[in-house]
Amino acid sequence: MTTLAQQSEPLRLITGEAGGGDPARDFWLLVALLGGVFIVSSCGAAYLWWKRTLTHDPSEYAFRAMARRLGIARTDRRAIRTLAQRQGRAPVALLVSPSALRASLEDRSSIENLDRSTLDRLRKQLRPA
Repeated sequence: MTTLAQQSEPLRLITGEAGGGDPARDFWLLVALLGGVFIVSSCGAAYLWWKRTLTHDPSEYAFRAMARRLGIARTDRRAIRTLAQRQGRAPVALLVSPSALRASLEDRSSIENLDRSTLDRLRKQLRPA
């Protein structure tokens, strides 16, 4: 009985579980894992959006691509879309065909309520060579 009382080391319970790991390492591992998930999901969403845009409306894609190449501002693109809609045409048709654009800009019913400076800018910018 005296030998047990003289022990200086406390008793420990052994449960079979490992001791705690390095909390800093675990935190950065979690940050890296979440960052990887974010990057992969963002790339996937961008791809699906791009693919939907191409397959959903090819004429809209063509209009955007041509307008970008021609250097047409977004406000001017809205005006072209409005002109095309009022005449029942696709917006890309006004960029492809100078005669269709000219006819749209000369039609009084199509250009009413549109900004005069935008229309003048379009006439100058998209004038046939």
